[in-house]
Amino acid sequence: GSFVLMAGLYSDEEYVFDPENRDMVELRRRVGDGALRRFFRDYAWDDPVHFIGRSSPAAVFLQYGRLDKPITEKMARRSFELFGEPRKIGFYEAGHALDAAARRERVGWLAQRLSLRRPDLKALARIPELK
Repeated sequence: GSFVLMAGLYSDEEYVFDPENRDMVELRRRVGDGALRRFFRDYAWDDPVHFIGRSSPAAVFLQYGRLDKPITEKMARRSFELFGEPRKIGFYEAGHALDAAARRERVGWLAQRLSLRRPDLKALARIPELK
């Protein structure tokens, strides 16, 4: 199998405890670190980080927008390292919805992996950008 995962987080706990994420800092202040740690312990089965290392033999292509806040490049690269091989990562000058460059690379990669005919780049260019 081959999968493209776009603008995703794969460690809910890391996201919640990111000291640079103001929304999560406020959530932790209101709920309390202890309660949140217990939640992540009790519901570990619901956090993707515990399973992504088992992605092999499927090929995984992760795509991220550099302007997508609060998913930092550091967080994205850490997730990437946890996936099994084969794997690929791409960063684009885009927000959470990514952009045409990401779309072209995604479609091209899938066409190659799945032995499909070459994509029609003109048709891809006509797809409107998401807001």
